[in-house]
Amino acid sequence: MLRVSAVLRALSSVIRPSAVPPLALLPLLAAPLAVSLAVGGCASAEETRDSSGARSERAAAPTRPRGTDAPTVATVQLYAGADETALPVVSLDGGETLTLEFDLLGGREGAPLSAYLVHTDRAGRPDLFPAQYVQGFDRADLVQPDRSRGTTVSYVHYRHRFPEGQTRLTVSGAYLVRVTELGDPSRVLFERPFYVAESGTAVETGTYGQGGVLGTGSFLPLVTVSTAREASGAPFGYAACFALDGRLAAAACAERPLLTTGTSLAFTLPTSSAFRGDAARFALDLRRLAVSPRIEDVDVTTDTTRVRLAPDEPTFPDVLAPSTNAQSVVRQSAYVAGDAAVYGEYAAVTFSLAPPGGSQLRDAYVEGSFGGWSAGRVPMVWNPSTQRHEGTALVKQGRHEYRYTSSDARLTRAQSTVLGRSQSTVTAFVFYRDILKGTDRLLAAPSFVVRP
Repeated sequence: MLRVSAVLRALSSVIRPSAVPPLALLPLLAAPLAVSLAVGGCASAEETRDSSGARSERAAAPTRPRGTDAPTVATVQLYAGADETALPVVSLDGGETLTLEFDLLGGREGAPLSAYLVHTDRAGRPDLFPAQYVQGFDRADLVQPDRSRGTTVSYVHYRHRFPEGQTRLTVSGAYLVRVTELGDPSRVLFERPFYVAESGTAVETGTYGQGGVLGTGSFLPLVTVSTAREASGAPFGYAACFALDGRLAAAACAERPLLTTGTSLAFTLPTSSAFRGDAARFALDLRRLAVSPRIEDVDVTTDTTRVRLAPDEPTFPDVLAPSTNAQSVVRQSAYVAGDAAVYGEYAAVTFSLAPPGGSQLRDAYVEGSFGGWSAGRVPMVWNPSTQRHEGTALVKQGRHEYRYTSSDARLTRAQSTVLGRSQSTVTAFVFYRDILKGTDRLLAAPSFVVRP
């Protein structure tokens, strides 16, 4: 059985932090290649036939930039089972389902849509035809949405569970669920990643370099994987990706093992990609539309309820707020009469950022779970009277996570000097490039808690 302690002992024989200056570790730890785990992908529109013999289109390339949603899409949730905070990771043969929920704002009158299941490689690029990875149908039509009830902002709510019925995924790996106009895979409204993992591969998880070598609060996630099951394959076909606190789209990957020990491989990240408890993350509890320590003002006299938040200081994030795995939570603990998915109100929430040093940043943006963490979706403007950057977004009642970003290095520096959360969750995705299947299989996807 694999043991992280054994791997750490092997590493200590090669790397001695007490005897080697930290900078001397860079050549060794920089060996893994860190890449971004993309959310979307491109593919040509082609046709094949599914297992029933019906024609099946390979999902076409989205017509909008990767990782962006249509302007009318709001509050997309994708989670395993019935827990809104559960990551969208299921086992290949476990019979588990995923739940997709989202709203369309405006007068769509509940127009039917389509949801396609798209297999991708570990970098998020579509790579197989549906007949190669699904038994049944790769497309489901969403034809019975619910209209919002008693809300000032009108919207239509969609809920879809998959795979169900005669549909079964037959290949592990990274996937996309791609929601489009009815029957038209090229007219994409949004897409989200999910993962299907195998069982039977022994893995152990841990950390390396925590504390002195990397600095207080920083750590390198470590995963060791047994290669015995894939002994006939090339050991260089393995790769590991790591995501912190549910930020799947921001995962970093290592394509080369740090250490080989007999029939196991150890993967970590270069020191430049070391994780810290996310000190840049804030929590928004919008279950009650009422004044609170975090909500300065609520105005219900306008057509759309308006909420103004207290200014956020980048050096004082919500390090004690409970994590929701970077996802929005609508139903759990909702203070709404009836089903919060259709009775929940949308409010125009104004975010306010106090810039480091009090001087205006070059630019500033809000991104969060309520908008799919889309970069640049909510731009902020400088308010000279308050000396704050301000930006407004429609946010549904519930609990959300968000953060501020800027191309100005001053904000990044300010965020990096803050101690991170006392507890973080790392998810490790262990991939294997299977030449016979022509794709990256997902051998395991364990999550583990780290206390930096």
